[in-house]
Amino acid sequence: MNIQLRMCATGGSRHAIMGAFLFFLVTFCALSAGAQTGGMSLVWREDFGVVPDSLRADFSKPGMSVPGHEFMADTSKSVQDGYYAIANSTRWCLGSDNFFKLGRDHTGNKDGGMLVVNIDPMADSKGVIYEQNIEFPLCNSADYYFSVQAASITAFDAIWANLILEVLAPDGTMIDSVHTGNIPFWQDADPNANWQDPHKKMTWTEYGLKFNAAGYKSITLRVINNAMCTGDYHSEQKDGVYRFWYENMRTPEEQRKHCEDTDPYAPCGCGAGNDFVIDDISLYRIDAVPAPEAEVSSTTLTGESKINSDCVYTSSYSIPQSTLDAWKKVYPKVYLLWQESEDGYNWTNMESQSGIEAIKMEADVDITKNTRYRVIITGADNNKKAEEVARQIARDGGPEDGCYKFS
Repeated sequence: MNIQLRMCATGGSRHAIMGAFLFFLVTFCALSAGAQTGGMSLVWREDFGVVPDSLRADFSKPGMSVPGHEFMADTSKSVQDGYYAIANSTRWCLGSDNFFKLGRDHTGNKDGGMLVVNIDPMADSKGVIYEQNIEFPLCNSADYYFSVQAASITAFDAIWANLILEVLAPDGTMIDSVHTGNIPFWQDADPNANWQDPHKKMTWTEYGLKFNAAGYKSITLRVINNAMCTGDYHSEQKDGVYRFWYENMRTPEEQRKHCEDTDPYAPCGCGAGNDFVIDDISLYRIDAVPAPEAEVSSTTLTGESKINSDCVYTSSYSIPQSTLDAWKKVYPKVYLLWQESEDGYNWTNMESQSGIEAIKMEADVDITKNTRYRVIITGADNNKKAEEVARQIARDGGPEDGCYKFS
């Protein structure tokens, strides 16, 4: 379960949730959850955290970026060709320009972030856009599902974004891959929405592939650029429906050669487009009985606050008893490990708040700090093993035995 709550935090943040932990910022404002799909248990998700209005964020993990592209931090400038940013709306990725359609992230939590990429049109094709090593062990005999939500966002007739999803073995060999094909352009989910609303809900397309983890102790997930350069443009309007398409499209490498062959001294372009957003990059384990997931509503967490001073107050939150009851049907002993962080990347265990069936957490909150909390829920046949598994997940992102369920 992935729940995010935000109110007093200052500045943007970005986090990758290893193991779909219940996650929230320190004070209560809004909440949303990473979904559990049918018989699939969410074991890892990148939802790009939260970024307040008008701001942009880079990856919080040291050294992480979109290879071959630069983070555009200056909010007075647009995210142009060759740049990227994490934001809660494409509106905050535009300076005075209007070449992106306006819309919000896919996750749906308040200020939820997404990765906005304006592909360098002449960058090499097959360039890595996003890469994540899943270093905790997988369940050896289980099937997994790797997915991403994506959309093309150019606001005029342009080239569609096109991606490849790859799953790699530890030695770099390909386990499986899938091509998205042309990714549809954003459309308003609500046809009556104000076109200038930066937080409009838009249409997204999910792409994914199923694979088996047998024989692999770890894997790497990749999102690859598969952009094409413009070819011969065609358009038509028939029965009131307008459409356009390209023929004889080229890869960037083919386009460079085409330019050299036709006029080596003229500027060589690839054509407009290949702008896209991605969100909720997820890894699921396909289980006969998936990990329990509470339905998220305004009552999923119960919050209580007591003011201690102008900047510090005591706040308590509790997981619903129904969630604990569901977990006890999976494991006789259920352990909840609460954690806190000020950067969304480095986490500290809250020892006094954690334990068997510790569904309530109480903390002294300093509203001048950007504190976040999360809870890991798992279990086993006895107390000692349940705690051991929870601490493995906190340390490594997943249990040493990848078949254990956790949330």
